[in-house]
Amino acid sequence: MEKFTLGEVCTIIKGSTGIKKAIAGDYPLVVTAEERLSSNEYQFDTKAVCIPLVSSTGHGHASLKRIHYQEGKFALGNILAAVIPNDEKQLNAEFLYYYLSFYKDSKIVSLMKGAANVSLTINSIKTIIIEIPDIKVQEKIIETIKNAKCKSNLINNKCFEQELLIESLKKSILFDAVQGKLVPQDPSDEPVSALLKRIQAEKEQLFKDGKIKKEKSRISITEDEKLFEIPKHWEWISLGDIFQHNTGKALNSSNNIGKKYRYITTSNLYWNKFELDGLRDMYFGDSEMEKYTIKKGDLLVLEGGDIGRAAIWNYDYNICFQNHIHRLRPYDNICIKFFYYLFLLYKLAGFIGGRGIGIQSLSSNAIHRIIFPFPPLAEQQRIVNKIDKLMEFIETLEKNNNLVKERAYNLLKSIEEKSLTKYPRNDNNIIDAKEKRAILSAEIISQLYKEQYFGAIKLEKIMYLCETHLKINLRGDYKQKAAGPHDAQSRYEVEDILKNKKWFSVHKEQKSNIEVTKYTPLEKSNEISEIFNKVFSAEVTEINNLLELFRGKNSDFCESIATLYAVWINRLSKNLSCSDNDLILDFKAWSKQKARFYDSDLQDRILFMRRKNLIPDSNIK
Repeated sequence: MEKFTLGEVCTIIKGSTGIKKAIAGDYPLVVTAEERLSSNEYQFDTKAVCIPLVSSTGHGHASLKRIHYQEGKFALGNILAAVIPNDEKQLNAEFLYYYLSFYKDSKIVSLMKGAANVSLTINSIKTIIIEIPDIKVQEKIIETIKNAKCKSNLINNKCFEQELLIESLKKSILFDAVQGKLVPQDPSDEPVSALLKRIQAEKEQLFKDGKIKKEKSRISITEDEKLFEIPKHWEWISLGDIFQHNTGKALNSSNNIGKKYRYITTSNLYWNKFELDGLRDMYFGDSEMEKYTIKKGDLLVLEGGDIGRAAIWNYDYNICFQNHIHRLRPYDNICIKFFYYLFLLYKLAGFIGGRGIGIQSLSSNAIHRIIFPFPPLAEQQRIVNKIDKLMEFIETLEKNNNLVKERAYNLLKSIEEKSLTKYPRNDNNIIDAKEKRAILSAEIISQLYKEQYFGAIKLEKIMYLCETHLKINLRGDYKQKAAGPHDAQSRYEVEDILKNKKWFSVHKEQKSNIEVTKYTPLEKSNEISEIFNKVFSAEVTEINNLLELFRGKNSDFCESIATLYAVWINRLSKNLSCSDNDLILDFKAWSKQKARFYDSDLQDRILFMRRKNLIPDSNIK
């Protein structure tokens, strides 16, 4: 098996600017999106791997990572390139597609340039190095992966059908609930009219106290506006009749008047839950706090995006919120969960955010005028209790279904990995990830072991950055520990290999009441450099450049850089902002032991990372 660059074994041609899409053309038109369009003309009649050259999404690297396989007559969009093997007896195009798809992060993402307008060049694609096994091996890999994909697709189709059934079941339960069909009515329940009178009395008192403006009379609801039949003793009401509601404060980083308070944004609000990792601070004046604070029991609803998405704030502390979220606070004691389920039903049924049939934007006026069925309070609670029990069963179905999908996905990825990383080679020097990790560790130790500050912590943090920043796949499994990203299993495996290979001995020393790991060269340590240069021939320069950044630095410096890198990756994966303040807050929240680092030192280290371009790719998901 030999290594080649794509430029040596493939012809790479850019898509044509003259190709036009058609509504129902004769030929596929490959574009950056997942789906094919069509055209009445074609540019290629061959088998090819199609790689986007420019991000068409405006969201970083997303579409650039999408690789396509196409054969026969097809057209190609002008911001893609067709990679066509020169000799099908040497390189099968379909094998190349699976190979580049599997290795896209290390082979393609690393070549991307830019932040917002991300791009690749044909010349950079030509430099991609690939390992080409015998053509018979390629054909076997193709057959294995295609069979696995076929089985995975069958499972996914079954899971999709199950998802539709589950959604239909939810909708059916909720429709029965809001039409009075889920639980029996009780004539002894306090009538709705009494509850509405109490709400009206509360409104009038709040107006007298100057806490709310004078409200208009209740919104009149016509028969045509009513969405479905409800029991006679229920009433139709508008949301504004029973809830105080307002949106939060617009996020404005230049407004620094008042005190800093934590606040939630649309990215923290999900159906029936909140994701509170990475909360940010914003300034709020004392006079704003009542208007922009969420209290336990408030119902939060998204104004746009996934319009109508809702959750109840059930925490014992208050928090502020942003302007694209509605805070709904009832005037009187009503069952908030009942109205959460109403929003869920309206979303599933398309009454809110439905394609062409529902409310498309929840402005303050729109949410005020949404109409809901309103049963007696006791009946609201009985309905919610029943729905809760049924939803527990549905959640079990969903979890089982998701577990099946996850297992199918993991199995497919396992088969792809096994096929594309462990196929037969023609040489006898194949190494696994453990040994490869040990070779890299040995080289790092060889260069740095004489330093006063070098030990296991510094070694591990550099190894972590080799895997994450340089994208060298060593299959590390890093956990969140006090000293930063930590992979104990890999560390012990490496130490065993270092001793067995007679490269380094590993021992402990006491320095200033602190136990440190030290390394001493053994009789075969002189062979490390040659082995390293052979195994990591494509990454030698990058690795040495990374080592230079940490030469002479102490373990605290390395620990802080690696931890900052880890929290940076985490924020990017959640589409959160990555300001210096955000990173420092997450760094301090990593572990109690991080309190010993001064903010000013962390600020300097973030500046160091930015200057040295030691920052994660913005395409991480």
